Amino acid sequence: MRRILIVGGGQAGLQLALGLQHHDYDVTLMTARTSDELRTGRAVSFQAQWFQTLAMERNYGLNLWDDEAPDIDGLRVRFAGFGGLPTFDFFGRSPQPAQSLDERLKVPEWQDLFEQRGGTVIISPVTSSDLDQLARMFDLVVIAAGHSGLAEMFPPNPRRSLPEVTPTTTVAAYVQGDTYPETNQGTVDLLPNHGFLTTLPSLTRNGPGRVFYITSPSDGVLASWPARLRPAEHLDLMLQTMREFAPHLHEHFREVELVDHRSVAVDHVVPRVREPVAQLPSGGLVMGIGDTVLSTLPQLCQDPNNASQSAEITLRHILARGDEPFDSAFMHAAFEEFWDYAHHMAGPVAQVIVERRPFLMELFYAASEHAQIGDRFVRGLGDPADYAGWFTTAEDARAYIAGVADRAAVRT
Repeated sequence: MRRILIVGGGQAGLQLALGLQHHDYDVTLMTARTSDELRTGRAVSFQAQWFQTLAMERNYGLNLWDDEAPDIDGLRVRFAGFGGLPTFDFFGRSPQPAQSLDERLKVPEWQDLFEQRGGTVIISPVTSSDLDQLARMFDLVVIAAGHSGLAEMFPPNPRRSLPEVTPTTTVAAYVQGDTYPETNQGTVDLLPNHGFLTTLPSLTRNGPGRVFYITSPSDGVLASWPARLRPAEHLDLMLQTMREFAPHLHEHFREVELVDHRSVAVDHVVPRVREPVAQLPSGGLVMGIGDTVLSTLPQLCQDPNNASQSAEITLRHILARGDEPFDSAFMHAAFEEFWDYAHHMAGPVAQVIVERRPFLMELFYAASEHAQIGDRFVRGLGDPADYAGWFTTAEDARAYIAGVADRAAVRT
């Protein structure tokens, strides 16, 4: 039986560990916190998972919250017309419901489930020097420990590139008590200076609620965000921003309360892509997956989906490897398949959305008149390859809008 060590207990690491365990691999998980510490800790994520990656979890019996988590049937996308630009307001439907879960529910339950199924969990921080010793004890070492820390072992990937964007700041809170009428609808409001305000129905530690988060270039809407805030102050500042730039939402959120005193988060991200292989001083190799090798902009709602896809692809490559060594070629092959999925949102789509290129606004204005454009935009969040050919260049976007308008005119 092949022995595999996974360092990191988030979406990617645990999904891979549970999948390998299902196929009778000897898997050890190293993570820094116990499941009880995770449950009672500070919120760390703000996410939506589309139906494609939810299906992967269901294949392995990991869908423990289907009866509790509110469905997300689609996204309402709005722009209030700052800077003299015209407004838009459209709803894009998801082909099947998405979900948002507080990771303080999901991760500790998965960690406990892994142990209950016979997996070994070691609670300990891990350094690169530790890995040099550990790699001798396992057939494969996988690092799924986030976009900092151990991620720095993996050098920048010169063969793959991401668009040049400024560092991004995100502030988030899990809340309850909103009166938003569409309980299964997410919302996205475009803010000045290229910011976004997003709300999603979510299953929180205390039952159904909402996660809402504001994402902006670090020199934009959130440039003056204080470094240290009490949780209640954090929420108040978020609500002030909502009142200023999305008053139509604020009327439904002005009385919300935090789920608990640790249900706020601040995250700083610089998108980057890294090599999937790091060499240890002894010459051994370790493999990176998930946001260890690809960190993207949080406003695109891709982090948990990328993590899930990366874990699923890595699982398939491990299973296909049989008794062959887990060498550099194996690690690169798994990464390239993941990159084939993830590069659309991480690269050309991200550039269009973050820069708000004129043709993007034209697409969104047209979506206010033609529902199929909004539906296709939301569908692409779970199937990024579909954006190619209609979303990433001015020529393709304008041809697509014209085609939709022509077909609508024929029908009328």
